[in-house]
Amino acid sequence: MNLIKEFEEETGAETIMNRAEKEKREGKQKIKLIKILIFILFLAASALFFIAGRQLSISGDELTRLRSVGGTSIAEAYYQEVGRYGHAFSYFSYALGIICLSIPLVLTYTTKNQSQHEEGHL
Repeated sequence: MNLIKEFEEETGAETIMNRAEKEKREGKQKIKLIKILIFILFLAASALFFIAGRQLSISGDELTRLRSVGGTSIAEAYYQEVGRYGHAFSYFSYALGIICLSIPLVLTYTTKNQSQHEEGHL
């Protein structure tokens, strides 16, 4: 190995092994950047799902509390049912937000363990 390094230093040439190592490092850096971007996108999606869930919950509560002045009517019952569906859909939105949070965390954990396993730490 030392002979190869001496040859590279003297001639300024790049060996195939050295070029392969450089390409491998560059590939790992690109993958790391892609993982960071995916993590940020999932965090943004999660935040949007939580915001949407909160808005659906508020709107659903307002519709279920809606009462007419004259008494009960078909329209009032309809709006109250729509409010219940909106409130239920808010839970679905919260669940999607939790899923969006868990995916990058699981990916990070598995890739970290995989890289430690490849390096011989596990």
